[in-house]
Amino acid sequence: RPGLEVWQCHESSAAGATFRDAATGQIIWDHYNAGDVGRAAAAHIDARYVGYQMWSYAAPGTYNTANEQISTARTAMNFLVWWTDDLQRELLDAVGSSGANPILDKWYGDGSGRLISLYSVPTAYSTASNNGTKANPCLSGDILGDWREEIILRSSDNTKLRIFIPHELTTYRLYSLMHDSQYRLAIAWQNVAYNQPPHPSFYLGEGMAPPPTPKIRYAGVSKDGILWQWWKNIPGWSLRTLVEHANYPDTPDGQTTLDRLETPRNWDDHYGSRLRGYLIPPETGDYIFWISADDTAWLFLSPDARGENAQFIAAVPENTGYLQWDKFEQQQSASIPLAAGRKYYIEVLHKENAGGDHLAVAWQGPTLAQQIIEGRYLRPWRGEVFADLNADGWVDGDDLVKFIDMWLLTDCQLPLNIDLNGDCMVNHQDFSVLAGQWLGMTGN
Repeated sequence: RPGLEVWQCHESSAAGATFRDAATGQIIWDHYNAGDVGRAAAAHIDARYVGYQMWSYAAPGTYNTANEQISTARTAMNFLVWWTDDLQRELLDAVGSSGANPILDKWYGDGSGRLISLYSVPTAYSTASNNGTKANPCLSGDILGDWREEIILRSSDNTKLRIFIPHELTTYRLYSLMHDSQYRLAIAWQNVAYNQPPHPSFYLGEGMAPPPTPKIRYAGVSKDGILWQWWKNIPGWSLRTLVEHANYPDTPDGQTTLDRLETPRNWDDHYGSRLRGYLIPPETGDYIFWISADDTAWLFLSPDARGENAQFIAAVPENTGYLQWDKFEQQQSASIPLAAGRKYYIEVLHKENAGGDHLAVAWQGPTLAQQIIEGRYLRPWRGEVFADLNADGWVDGDDLVKFIDMWLLTDCQLPLNIDLNGDCMVNHQDFSVLAGQWLGMTGN
């Protein structure tokens, strides 16, 4: 089944346990039990079966996603931890009538066995769990190292926190689970809501597909991405209403950095926006660009890093469907040769009147399939680039001396105040830009 499912025990409701579609609540199958079913668990613990396995107090045994009993045995129903070098999850539980002595077990196909008696680390009965027989850790989650999970427990005398870290090497290379928004939320609820083990939004286990690339970005100043500026309270769908507005281009109502060349869908009504920055191709060759938008949009690309050289390459004359690239001939650019590592100024203008809104720009390269341009190929515009190499606010003789020292230096990592046209080399073309800015002030 596509999407997520919910495995839930029903306490004090004479319902048992249900396996349901998370989006609709539809019951896919259930284990009816008229009693109080207060515990259940779901995890991929058995490598013989793709998908999660489920067990609860509602029925004996352990089941797969098709409600087939794979074992008459039933294991612990408290916490779950990815700990060993494989993709199966281990069982965090406790022994003793008080539930205060934590242990880590592993499922072996028809029952579980002990991996670690955590309560005896570093000395006998010196480490404890919380919340009686629920045996909760202080926290468990992927907080250090690779994708596997750490366990935080308290010392029995309540004077220390102890972090237990998986020590086996693994050949599986996955993104940190904390980059998955559902998993990160689950880490938070351990301390602000009901204590339950965290689960990512994708399947992690035997037969898994490659995990999705995390859609997460640093909230501060990022070197990647594209600058997005907007002007509000401008009715109409024509881009002329934006470019002829009194506050355009110098006084936007707001701005942020986007992690790909796509704006949020259904963001607002009666606004215009501009995206601008630098495109850095990963390989040399011919590229084609597409633009999709509601209502209208223009796409510009410069043959170098200078915004004044930007040329019109594609447009949306009327609204298209979301990510619809072929409604109008103008949405697709001609084939454009680009060089790997060089910086090319790119700009998009977008106008939305009312109703749904969206904007996205895609490209296709020598070995790149058609895709929205991701942030790793973009750098945000941070202001007009001047040849003020010594940062004293003027372009003058002191800057020329520094410029000559770098003459014919070749490096795609050069900043744009040195490599003024973004072609990875300091040469006569950059000198021409410097000369055009001679004795200019850079404060504005």
